[in-house]
This record gives sequence, structure tokens and C-alpha cells, in this order.
Amino acid sequence: MSPKRKLVRKIQKISQKLCNNSSPIMKEQSLWLLRCFLITRRQSDWINAGFVLPTVVMVSLVVVLLTTAILFRSFERSKNASNVRVNEAVLNAASPALERAKAKIDQLFKDPRLPRSTPSDFSLTQVIGENISEFTFGDETPLKVVKDFNSTSGIQDEETLNTAWKYPVDTDNNGKLDSYTLYGIYFRTPTSNRPRNPLEARTQPMDEGATGGKCQSDVATSADLVGSQGWYKVGSKLKRSLFIYTATVPITDTTGLGSNYEKFSGNKGFVALEYQQDRERIPLNNNAVLYENDLEIAPGFGININGRIFTNGNLLTRQSGTAASNTIRYYLVSSPKSCYYTEENSKIIVAGNVINSRVDESSSGDGVFVDLFNQGYDVDNIAIVQDKLDNTKKTVPASVYGNTAAFNDEAYAKRIDHLVAVTNATYPSKTALPEEVQQQIDRQIAADPTLDPAAVRDEQLRIYFRKRTRRVPYAEIPFNSNPLKYTLGSTSYDYETNSPLQGSGNSLRPVDAWVFPYDPSDGKTASNYANIAIKDNGTKKLHLSATDPAVQ
Repeated sequence: MSPKRKLVRKIQKISQKLCNNSSPIMKEQSLWLLRCFLITRRQSDWINAGFVLPTVVMVSLVVVLLTTAILFRSFERSKNASNVRVNEAVLNAASPALERAKAKIDQLFKDPRLPRSTPSDFSLTQVIGENISEFTFGDETPLKVVKDFNSTSGIQDEETLNTAWKYPVDTDNNGKLDSYTLYGIYFRTPTSNRPRNPLEARTQPMDEGATGGKCQSDVATSADLVGSQGWYKVGSKLKRSLFIYTATVPITDTTGLGSNYEKFSGNKGFVALEYQQDRERIPLNNNAVLYENDLEIAPGFGININGRIFTNGNLLTRQSGTAASNTIRYYLVSSPKSCYYTEENSKIIVAGNVINSRVDESSSGDGVFVDLFNQGYDVDNIAIVQDKLDNTKKTVPASVYGNTAAFNDEAYAKRIDHLVAVTNATYPSKTALPEEVQQQIDRQIAADPTLDPAAVRDEQLRIYFRKRTRRVPYAEIPFNSNPLKYTLGSTSYDYETNSPLQGSGNSLRPVDAWVFPYDPSDGKTASNYANIAIKDNGTKKLHLSATDPAVQ
């Protein structure tokens, strides 16, 4: 057989295979190639035109391969787009469970039945596990998760997790519930040297780089378990980790669920989310000074204070004279080369004003020195930066001193007591009180049935109104004056005769004059309110400005 006929036979076989094993598009391309070849082969100049055949074959194959690749890519993109839509739907369905769980964790740590400092695993389990109905929303069903891990026959309490729930969701927004969202809160810590099990927090709290520059190599091992309470020592803080797991699963059987449910339709999708939240506590011994009311540091001679200072009132500080022996200086807790050189260890936290005078003075003293934390430091070449708290660097105007800016705690306590008494007279029924107060009363009585309900009610109302009533400076109510019946400028107030309440139910609160230090309509008018003018730094910001060294 001549070479020409062999080539023709080979092309025919290739074309036939392509027709039998390829997609319709490839078959059409192959038939076109065969027809082109058969027509061409009958021409008289076939021998001279033979070089066209390889070119036609190559071009045809390239076209077929490109067409196939484009079609395949189109199908893949369509599938990916469908998967993305499914993922968005299931993520949107599962994410609200995180908000529910975070709200329950917040409520748990505010519960009065817990120890106020560092509640243990047992205390947390006792409060939320034994009062699960209080932590269950209306559309939720509590679940029980078990894991046999202690090699003891049966399921014990430690092998049971009661902090899990499920609730139905409508993922396609057609008015029918088609999936369940399940979520659980995991906070327990192993009490012995054993691996963690699925019912416990997956890992210890995170260390966000709390140590100083010389101790970065110790970050990975700086979290140490403190006792058996589930709290870890991380830098200068105590932390515990809590995990939230949530998943949304489709409903495949609606038997017994009612007409408001339907089987999940469409692409089957499943998503599971993990969320870690670390709760932290600052140990009391981390503070050089810790005070509830106004803190006055103004000795006749000098004093040096190293470390963190916290006060829930005003900070009144000044030194007597400029002699070296009278110097007052607030040092940082340690050297920049120390592992304890962190802003958290040296903060000065003031809930009220910073004032450069004593409580009973109508003048200012000399300024005190404050060492500033330098976050971007070179530990080998660092100079301590100082600033000075004096009559120009305080949070009240220059003409305001301690005798008017300090807080009148007696006046504040009398206002709180009066708010409680008026509330009891106006709303004798517990159901008329804010839900926050009702829930706390019920929890207290449930925890200890021997308590006097009236006393519990009064205490919870005091807590409620303390959150909503500002402190009272002497500029508003002088010493030995009546905080309920008083005059500011040309305006007289009589809340002994008139009710100091406004709103009702969940909106119950004191009158605005007892809530805001300045007129809420403009945020700066002090007359008829706290009666201490605002001080700004010339750029419409308060002076001294509230700062966060970590943000800076």
C-alpha cells in the first residue's frame, strides 16, 4: 500500500474513534475534518498539496480541546457559584447562634450566684446547668451532649454537657422552617494531666503578646493553669477560654413537626463554626492602689508609687512645693527590660475627674510627675518619658478645685435610696418592674429561699439605679445640703414632693438632671446639672482625653 493510502487510512481511523468516544461537539469537528480530507484527496494535485493535512489536524485538535476546556470550566464555575450561595445561606443561619451564645455567657458571668472574682468550672456548671431554663430562649430546645471517657460504666455527670441547644430556622426565607441550628458552650478544663475531651474547652486561653520585648520567646508557654479552677495565668492577667460550636443541619423528616416545617430542598450544605472567647480578670494584687470612692494622694512630703492605680471616683493629687523632698512621682511598674513592662501593669484608671488639689482646697498645688509608657521602645536605648499633672493638665476647668469637683457620696446614697422608695410606692407589683430587676430577684430567691424578698427587691433596685445615676459633685450639692430639694442658679428642684422617676417598665430611670452631667441637648451645658463646666482642649475634645495605650 502506498504511503498516501496508509496516511488516509490512519486519518479515517482517528476520525472514527473521535466520533465514537467524544462529545457531540467533538464528533461534529471530526466529521468536518473527514469530509474536508475526502474532498481534498480527489483533487489532481493531491501529491503537491499534502502539507495541508498536518496543519488541519493540529488546528482541529486545538479547537476541539479549547471548546471542551471552556465547556468544562463553565460547568465548574456554575457549580462553584451554587456552592457559594449554599455556603452563604448556611453561614447566615448559623451565625446568629454565636450571638445567642455570647449573650448567655455575658448573663452567666453577671449572675449573682457566681463568685465575684474567678468562678470555677463547678460554679459555672452549677449556675447554668442546674438553671438551664433561665438560659433557654423561647424557640430553643435544651440538648444533652455525652462522651464516655473515664472508663467507668455508664455516663457520669462529668461526661455530660448540658449547655447545648437547638432551634429551627428558615434558610430560604419562604416562611417554612427547613433546618435546625445547634450550638453549645464549652468551658470546662481538665482537672488532671490528661488529654482534653470533646466536652471541654479545646485549648487554653490565647496570649496576645502580653509580655515585654525581652520575653517574646516565652509567649507560647506563658499560660499556666492556676489551681483547679479553670483559670490560667497569662502575663499579668487571669484568663479562661470558652468555646462556642454551632452547626446548621437540614431537616429531612417532618413527621410530628407541624405544618410550619418542611423538608430542606436544594443543594445540601453543612457548616460548622468555632468561636473562642477569653474571659479575663485583673488580680487585685496587680494594683498598687485600688479605691472605690475619691482617691486623694497629696502627702505633705514626697512619695513614689510604682504600678497600676484604679479608682471608681476622682483622683485628687498634688505636691506641696517644688523641693526635691516633696516630689510625688508615679513610676511604671518595672524597667523596659523586664517581662512585666506592659501598659496593663502601669495604667492609671480614673472613673471621675483628675484634679490638682485636695478635697477641701479651693486652690491648686504643684504638679506631680507621671512616667509614660512607651510602646514602641528599644530596650537597649530608651529614655523614660515624663509628663506632669498640674492645674493646666486636669479634667476640670482651671477655676475648679477639689472642694467643688470632689464627689458628695452622702448625697449620692440618699438619691439612690429615694429612687428605691419611690419605685416601691409607685410600682408595688414585681411584674411592673424592669425585666432586669425581676430576673435578678427570681435568681436570688431561687438560690437562697431563706432570703427576705423585700430586702432582695430593694438591693436589686439599688443596683439598677446605680447604673443609671451619676455621681454628685459638691458644686451641685454642697456639704450638709439636701440632695432632693435644692436650687441651682435660678432653678429650684423639689424631688421630695415630685417623683424623681421617668418612664416605666424597662424604660424606668431617674430624671435627666440626675442622669447626665451636662444638658443632653448640647452635651456641654452644666448649669442645672452637675454644675461643673466642661473642659476641652481647643479641638472639641475633652481634656484630659480618655486614652488606651494599646490603641495608640
